[in-house]
Amino acid sequence: MATAEIGVAQHGVARTDERREAWLRRLLGPSPRIPWGIRFESGHSATFGEGAPAFRLVIADRQGWLAVRSLDELRVCEAYMDGHLDFEGDMRAAVGMRDLLDDRNVWISAWRRIQPLLVGRTKANEAWVQNHYDSNNIQLVYVDRDHRTYTPGVFEREDESLEVASERKHRLAFEGLGLGAGDRILEVGFGWGSFLGYAARRGVQVTGLTLSRHQLAWVRENLIEKEKLDAELVHSDFFAWEPPPGVRYDAIVMIGVIEELADYDGVMRRISRWLKPGKKAYIDFMAATEDFVFPAFVSKYIYQGATCRVYLPKFVEAVTRSPFELLAIHNDRRNYYLTSKAWFERYEQNAEAVRARYGERTYRMFRMYLAGTAEMLDSPTHLTTAYRVFLQLPSDVGSGRPRSHMGHGS
Repeated sequence: MATAEIGVAQHGVARTDERREAWLRRLLGPSPRIPWGIRFESGHSATFGEGAPAFRLVIADRQGWLAVRSLDELRVCEAYMDGHLDFEGDMRAAVGMRDLLDDRNVWISAWRRIQPLLVGRTKANEAWVQNHYDSNNIQLVYVDRDHRTYTPGVFEREDESLEVASERKHRLAFEGLGLGAGDRILEVGFGWGSFLGYAARRGVQVTGLTLSRHQLAWVRENLIEKEKLDAELVHSDFFAWEPPPGVRYDAIVMIGVIEELADYDGVMRRISRWLKPGKKAYIDFMAATEDFVFPAFVSKYIYQGATCRVYLPKFVEAVTRSPFELLAIHNDRRNYYLTSKAWFERYEQNAEAVRARYGERTYRMFRMYLAGTAEMLDSPTHLTTAYRVFLQLPSDVGSGRPRSHMGHGS
């Protein structure tokens, strides 16, 4: 190509990037709340906002730009996963710009409701759980090293380690349930055995349910057999399982599980049958301050199916319709933020190892998920939050004595 032709082509590219930059400036307005930069595939760069850019969006090719131009959140996420886009700098700050994007993929939300009708709830639940938890244990890259706890710890200071916060969480749950040696408990969704191991080491007999064959095998080999703990592991769907005839438990534990069991009335009916009168249940979960479904990216790649943040009014309504009494609710939003922030930092520290073992696309997928979780829990909207809950089955449940509705103000 002649020198003049090259100059014309370069001029055309420069004009294109200038138009792209102008479009972004119109979109962002004069003062975007997060300063950031962009580098187009031609090398042309621009910055937006006051101060040093928190991150730089790198457009690798035309597909990357088309994803940005669409303002479709799922399309942008997939372009990043596939290498058409990249983010340099603070990934959490980049995720904090998602309010500029639309989440219009209604078919993904619709499929969450249709799939159980087509294949049955049990099969759908198993497929959804295995999609996330059977990802070759990638979560063990970033959870705490001592307890492998995939839910928030309880922090007394913001500079505490995950291990210290997780140990405190287990202790508070164990003591709050009034457990001691010789008790028998049921743990629904035992994960990598964090609370199961804590309780079994203290003489408690644990029955654990899971839909993840990967986690079941890992816990059996690395915890139960290695430490000779008194625990029975069962692969079963919660709604399909029943305890042996005549067996009732001294406590029921559901740590980060009820998000995947959206039928709260059904959950309360079942665990109230399985618990001894006078005994307690412990449930913790991520929640939202309004009725909420996950973004399309999370629903498609991270938590498929009916998994959703708990809307507390719906949960409390189910409790009040059940035989249970609500003993305590602890707000865990800050605890979950500190936990997810530490998860993201550990994941970043292990980036090269994750890439080598799981591949670039999976690395990028979980990087977005973890950055987004921390960002949402630190958002001033407080839309995303978390709770720890203690319930108690009254000792006189089933006695036939009606609950009185006479009282102050009646």
